[in-house]
Amino acid sequence: MVAPNGGEKQPKEWAWLALGVEAARRNDHVRAINVLQQRLSEVGSEHFPEIAVKALLVSYIAVEDFRRAYVLLEAIGYDPLETDLWPKVALLYAVTGRVQEADALIKSHPVTEDSVSVFEAMAVVAEAKGLFKESLEIRKRSYNTTIEEGHAAPDLYLANGYDRLLRFSDARRYYLKALEANPDDAHVMARVGSFLLRRGDLGQAIQLIRKANEVAPEYPSVRLAMAQMLFKNGEFEQCVEKCDHIAYDMKSPAILALRSHALLKIKRYDDAVASAVEALNLNNRSVPANLAYIKYLMTCRKLSVPRAILSYLLTGSVLWGKPPIG
Repeated sequence: MVAPNGGEKQPKEWAWLALGVEAARRNDHVRAINVLQQRLSEVGSEHFPEIAVKALLVSYIAVEDFRRAYVLLEAIGYDPLETDLWPKVALLYAVTGRVQEADALIKSHPVTEDSVSVFEAMAVVAEAKGLFKESLEIRKRSYNTTIEEGHAAPDLYLANGYDRLLRFSDARRYYLKALEANPDDAHVMARVGSFLLRRGDLGQAIQLIRKANEVAPEYPSVRLAMAQMLFKNGEFEQCVEKCDHIAYDMKSPAILALRSHALLKIKRYDDAVASAVEALNLNNRSVPANLAYIKYLMTCRKLSVPRAILSYLLTGSVLWGKPPIG
């Protein structure tokens, strides 16, 4: 047996590789991250085989731990021209707001019909351009051509597409399909729990989020779901604190928007609008970011919903690609 570095492979010595890669393939990202991350810290990036890098990167992105994904790319000296990691990197760029880089990376490579990551990156790029229906069609195409048994990503991605178009019954169906296929996946539990929390199904939502927190409390998606649960329970100070902890690792429009809502509840109005504007500066087409700013207008300027939306449009709406200015 030959080791990834070309030497003679010792079964016990390289058992971690098979274990970590197989865990990532089976969507068991808790185990994949634990096994592969520990080995990376022991041997260093120069002795870490590319198949292990790919599996670890897949797991980081799957659980939305984007900060560590970027740290990993920097550690290995990622070069998109010399590796097959580019589909995952394109998705990483897309979901963290580096839309132009993601678009350029996709256009510089042939799109294969079996790459879930490429299709999702294309969908996120379309969303960033305001093409939500086109984004959903891309996700449908991905779902129909790349679906894998036991793989949660296609179901979650399609559910997210329906969710963004406010097609909640369709979104629920695919969220629950993802959960049915992956009942012990903390990221899936957190995502489904977040959706159910928003839709008012509090019993199942809280059960899923708490279970996810027991399995993988460090996952960003789990921490966000916990923050949403705190908000729903009226624990606004704790919600702000949780959002601050998450944002320390990786800011996102969703986190900053939730933080803005919680700050409004405790009457920290200046901080609330600053958080909403920061969310819009990250992605001015983000639905949570836009709603957070409109909520600020309704709360602080005592505007009705139509007047708040009109005021928002006049201060620079997503229609012109400009975030509002105070």
